[in-house]
Amino acid sequence: MPRKKEPSFELKALIWDKAATIGMRPEVILRELNNDLWRLCKEEDFYEDIPDVRTIKRIIEKDINLLSPEVVIAKLPPHVWHLRDDYEDIKSLADKTTQESPQSRELSTTLLIIASNLEKYRNEPGAFLGTKMDKVWDRVYGGWWIGEERAKLGDVDKKVATDLLRCLKEEEEFPELMYIKDWSELNDTQITENFIQRLISRAHRGNF
Repeated sequence: MPRKKEPSFELKALIWDKAATIGMRPEVILRELNNDLWRLCKEEDFYEDIPDVRTIKRIIEKDINLLSPEVVIAKLPPHVWHLRDDYEDIKSLADKTTQESPQSRELSTTLLIIASNLEKYRNEPGAFLGTKMDKVWDRVYGGWWIGEERAKLGDVDKKVATDLLRCLKEEEEFPELMYIKDWSELNDTQITENFIQRLISRAHRGNF
C-alpha cells in the first residue's frame, strides 16, 4: 500500500492552530479537519490527504519543534507558539525583533480592517454572483453599511492601503494579490475564508 504524502506546511499550520485552540485532542482535530478540507477543496481546489491520528500527534509534538525560531515567528501566529518546547525563548526573541515602527503598526491595523471588511462583504446575503467579474469595488475601503444586519464597514485610508498592498505583493504569500493594482480589483472567487484568515494572521505578525 503506497505511503501517504507528507502533509504540506499549510495543512500542518492548520493542525497547529487547532491544537493551540482546542488542545492536544487528535481525534477531535481529525474530525474538524474532515470538514475544513472539504470546504477548502470546494472553495480553492485544495486537495490533500487527511492525516491519521498518529500523524496529527507527530505534527503537534515533533514537527513544530523542528522549525527554526525565525520561521515560527514569521509564519505562525503567536497563539500557536506555546506548542513549542522553547516557547519562552521564542517569545523573548519575538519581543526583541518585533519593535514595530508607527508606520508598521498602521499597516497592521489597516490590514485587520481590510480583512474585517472583506469578511463582512463575504457574509453579506447575495454578495456572490458566481462570476469573476463581480468586483468588491470600494467595499474594501469601508465607510458605508451592508447587508440586512447593517454591519458597519471600517474606514481605510487608500494611500496606506496602497502601501500595504505593495508590501504584501513583495512577500509572495498572497498569490491573490499578485496581478492587481488596487484592493478593489479583488473578485468573489479570490475572497475565500482561507484568504481572509491569512490576511488576519499576517496582520498579527506585523513587522512590515
